[in-house]
Amino acid sequence: MRRGLLVSLALLFSLTVPLVSIGAQEVKAKSVKVDRRTKKELFLALRKGDLEKVKELINGGVPVDIRNKFGQTPLFYAADSDNLELAKFLIDHGANIEAKDYYGLTPLHQAVIRGSYRVAKLLIERGANVEATDKYGYTPLHLAAIYNRVKTAKLLISKGANVNAKDSFGNTPLHYCATTKGTYQVAKVLLENGADPTIKNSRGKTPLELANEVKNFRISRLIVKYMEKRGRV
Repeated sequence: MRRGLLVSLALLFSLTVPLVSIGAQEVKAKSVKVDRRTKKELFLALRKGDLEKVKELINGGVPVDIRNKFGQTPLFYAADSDNLELAKFLIDHGANIEAKDYYGLTPLHQAVIRGSYRVAKLLIERGANVEATDKYGYTPLHLAAIYNRVKTAKLLISKGANVNAKDSFGNTPLHYCATTKGTYQVAKVLLENGADPTIKNSRGKTPLELANEVKNFRISRLIVKYMEKRGRV
């Protein structure tokens, strides 16, 4: 499992590249042709957080869900930078809050990765699926665990996120806390909200076993404490 975990984490971290690449394809939507120059102009404005320029281009006919070469729409840029006003504008103009990039990430995933709490909250308020999964089975709560997004983890759980959701490797969010240093507070939130430390992943490992394997003893002690509290030790 550890190999699968490390591979998946490496892939995850490789996905969090700056949103800077611009595609060169001509895009058609609603009979509006968007050439390379216009597309570049839009994504440059998104990178800069230039809301007025974005409004000008979108109102001028550029599709609100136009994609860069990673499959990311403008809403991903708002999520990446926690730009609340930009996110509101895009959603109000029909942006798909469940759009997925080529890795299966949604704007909510992106907001969690980048610690963009305000945009994450807005997306959820507008109906974003808190159980959405990327191509590796990560839910937003998995990412909150990996990146130690305590406040966002609480928000996701309060909106119904499954604390025991499994990814493609059978890992729950607590498995990732067990193998990722600096995630004590998220682990505590997960355990307080019913995370099951006895769940085994696809390689038969529980969060407690993984924490001990990687010598993450602070997490292992926390898990044991909660298991004792629940009478499971």
